[in-house]
Amino acid sequence: MSSLNRRVIIAVVGVTSLVVLVASVALWVAMQSVLMRNTDRELASRSDRIMRSESLKSPEFWRSLPTNEGRRRFLERWLSTDWRTVIQVIDLREGAELYRSSSLKLETDLVDRGFPPVPIERPLTRRLSDGTSVRLIAFHLTHQLRSDHRREGRDGQHSDGPHRPERRPLSPADDSTPDTPTHSAETLPATALTPEPTPTLGTLPVSNNVSLGSLVESASLPSGPNTPRENPHEPQHQGVMIHLAFGLESVDGELSRMGYVLGLLWAGATLLAFATILVLRPAVLRPTRELAAEIARLGPDDLAARVPMEQAPQEMRVVVECLNGLFDRLEQAFKREQATIANIAHELRTPVAELRTALEFRQMAATGEDRAELDALLATVMRMQAQVSNLLLLARLEAGKEPLQRSECELGDLVSEAIERWEERAAARGLDISAGTFARAPITTSPDHLELVLDNLLSNAVAHATTPGIITITVAADRSTAQVAIANPFNGTLDADQLGRAYYRGDTARHGGDHTGLGLALCQRLCRLLGARLELMPGDGQFRAHVVFTRTV
Repeated sequence: MSSLNRRVIIAVVGVTSLVVLVASVALWVAMQSVLMRNTDRELASRSDRIMRSESLKSPEFWRSLPTNEGRRRFLERWLSTDWRTVIQVIDLREGAELYRSSSLKLETDLVDRGFPPVPIERPLTRRLSDGTSVRLIAFHLTHQLRSDHRREGRDGQHSDGPHRPERRPLSPADDSTPDTPTHSAETLPATALTPEPTPTLGTLPVSNNVSLGSLVESASLPSGPNTPRENPHEPQHQGVMIHLAFGLESVDGELSRMGYVLGLLWAGATLLAFATILVLRPAVLRPTRELAAEIARLGPDDLAARVPMEQAPQEMRVVVECLNGLFDRLEQAFKREQATIANIAHELRTPVAELRTALEFRQMAATGEDRAELDALLATVMRMQAQVSNLLLLARLEAGKEPLQRSECELGDLVSEAIERWEERAAARGLDISAGTFARAPITTSPDHLELVLDNLLSNAVAHATTPGIITITVAADRSTAQVAIANPFNGTLDADQLGRAYYRGDTARHGGDHTGLGLALCQRLCRLLGARLELMPGDGQFRAHVVFTRTV
């Protein structure tokens, strides 16, 4: 039963814990997917804002930012960059770093530096050298210089004097986005872009009210006598590689909190399932316990008894069916054994009776030594006859064929008559039978069968009592019970579980072969037939036998 308890507990708690664990992991993975999708959407939005701006495609623009603190701060506000969002810009021509966000450490790169830089089209998660995790994408921004600018740059001068690049502001379609702030990067006032009165972009002087697009174009034009000449029919490209990353500290924090909550949920569900099965275990196992109790009530007294199939749980009905089949086979085996014993006893009864009759006739005519020898033979034959009678009686009792006639009688009178029959034999073995005043105990029983019980108990006491000694007999009664108790001194060792079993002889050294172990077995079956209870209690230097009758008030 304990093994079944453990299996039920392990099954219920294990299944509950596994289901909650799988659900928690699935929920955590779904939460991670949602957070990553939100991060990727934000990366896509910011990268789209950058790619729609022509101004940010020029390397010269990015080179000017480290020397212009106001312009850099405004750009980071315009790109909505903060401590969670960082940018690293690489020159496509030279592979040199042009700009990095102020929150990105100098010794930390978003990607391993290589030339030419490789774009990252789909967002990926990258762990930086400082231990932080970011969600990263990288894309090219290329800028094409106008051909008339290149020619003017090669001529080196203009009709009105030294060459100055055309400073036209970019159109809103080139440099503005729907989500740009009120002051766009193209028409930025001087106070927002530069705190200095006359900032410079590279080596070119720039006025405070110039547009961001014209500044980028001016900074991008090559000039001077050492400027390399290129094919005028070939378009000149320059651009940058922008690495845009979003810090995953908030995502990791959300996932950590989610994992902590789901872990507590899993532990709570497991403990709740364990507590629940401990509370419900008696109710779950009650049918099994009832079935076990029903099987325990079966015994050798009623070989025809079976376990009721309707009382068995559905899962145990196959076991009950097999058990009842086993009981059927055992009953048939016992019946065959009883029939065999009864037939043998019946066949022996007539020859033994004839032998006793012949010996008694010879005894009457014999004298001297022949008479003594015949007396011994006659005693042996009488024991054989008693044994055969007991076997027949035992067979009838076990088969339920012993007739029973009840009548009113006094228990004390029947005990007194039994004492008179066994007093001489007890004295011959040096034993005294002590019987005090018996209580009045009228009962309804079969006197003949009760006399057999008393004779067998007294025979057992006389045969096995330690000599010299006293055999004590008492009769007691109250409103509900009447009992007779027989106690004799006994120093042997007996197996209490074997007492009452047919042919069990616990003290072979004392009975001298006169007893075969059927006396107590007959007493138990006769008491059961009479509706009484036989209690056998060896110990403390005595062997006690109590016959208890239940009285009807």
